[in-house]
Amino acid sequence: MKETESAGANCPPEVLALIPWYPDGPLSSAERGAVEAHAASCAACRQEIQSLLEEEVSSDPPTAQAARVLDRVLGRIEATEASDALRGSAPLRSMPPAGLRAAPPRRRLARVAGLALAAGIGAVAALSAPALLERISYRTATSEESLQPGGPLIEMIPREELSVAEFRAALRRIEGEVIGGPLGMHGRYRVRLPVGSDPAAVAEQLRSEDGGIATYAEALQL
Repeated sequence: MKETESAGANCPPEVLALIPWYPDGPLSSAERGAVEAHAASCAACRQEIQSLLEEEVSSDPPTAQAARVLDRVLGRIEATEASDALRGSAPLRSMPPAGLRAAPPRRRLARVAGLALAAGIGAVAALSAPALLERISYRTATSEESLQPGGPLIEMIPREELSVAEFRAALRRIEGEVIGGPLGMHGRYRVRLPVGSDPAAVAEQLRSEDGGIATYAEALQL
């Protein structure tokens, strides 16, 4: 029996978050396979991938290409959530199955990927549902060795409404380098500060109501 081809509705959010990195991003073979398997029956995702592949021949840097596709993916996620709400099919997040936390909203998954892109991090998201509910793991695009060895560390959770530009600007202000994260459904980042910085003072600055960008920020004691 021939499968009915999808027009892009209800695409798995974990697959949507991987599409911007499909052409030459740091995806495992399993992740690439998941994208290809979904795209085989989804015309909208095939078109998105084809558009990204065509952009590969342009002079734009890879991060700019991924950012444009991520913007389109965010729009599709928002449209899917609106469609779910109209049909009354949105999941009840207040009562998750026993042993599992409620699934993070689709737009949060893509937002976390967007902030990671801004911080110079390549996504390596696990595709299994239980693991996705617990955490989304990332690796730095440079290397495991910090660019600022020996500096103090803080952990922070950016505010929900924070834009990519605001995240970049905040990192520049504190001269911070993201060395880990985001982890968890709220997107917790680990940031290394320059040697001699006061991590407690920086954390307080990030949490402040006047110009702060984090709902959580604390000095990390190792």
